[in-house]
Amino acid sequence: MAYGIYDTITSKVIAEFVSPLSVRSNQPIFLTDAMSLKRSVFKRSAQRWEIETKLFPLTTSANDLFTNFITKNLYTSFTILMPQNLGSVANTTLATANVGVYNTVAAGSTQVQLTYNASNNGKTLSKGSFVKSSNHNKIYMVTDDVAFISTSAFSVLIIYPALRTAVNNTVTLGYKDVQMTCRYDSDTTIGMVYEDGVLMDNGTVKLIEVL
Repeated sequence: MAYGIYDTITSKVIAEFVSPLSVRSNQPIFLTDAMSLKRSVFKRSAQRWEIETKLFPLTTSANDLFTNFITKNLYTSFTILMPQNLGSVANTTLATANVGVYNTVAAGSTQVQLTYNASNNGKTLSKGSFVKSSNHNKIYMVTDDVAFISTSAFSVLIIYPALRTAVNNTVTLGYKDVQMTCRYDSDTTIGMVYEDGVLMDNGTVKLIEVL
């Protein structure tokens, strides 16, 4: 399935992301230099993903995308399919669309123990992959390869940023068709811009993760 703006009612992508596309992590970081030029770095725990991309409507008349622009505007959230890094997709060999959490992990942790699944034995979830928990909306990035082996009851998944919400053994982490809740940023053109009366070009739009 293509990455793009996702209609949860019809379960289809109505507008595909096209280049140029960027996925950025926005985590406030503050730098201060002392008189000795020793630098101190401080960062906040809050983090969100931001995507800048052009859109290609997947319906001939672009009516679905036009409706999305107008009804969602800048204040109503909607869903996209989070673009995965090509290298992460190529190096992930899991047989399942999600992985189970082995035990309870508190908010603030960056490590999650995953339940062993025989169908994933010897297979890998690649670093750089985006995952989403089944019990809350935050999107996380896997920061190290995790292999599933039969000699252990669990494998350890390392994520960025730290968990915003605790997870337990009823939760799964999905890595295929990861749905992110977002809003249009304030500098996005809300409406349809046409060239020569036929071709649509709204330029680059910015999508902000809803936390």
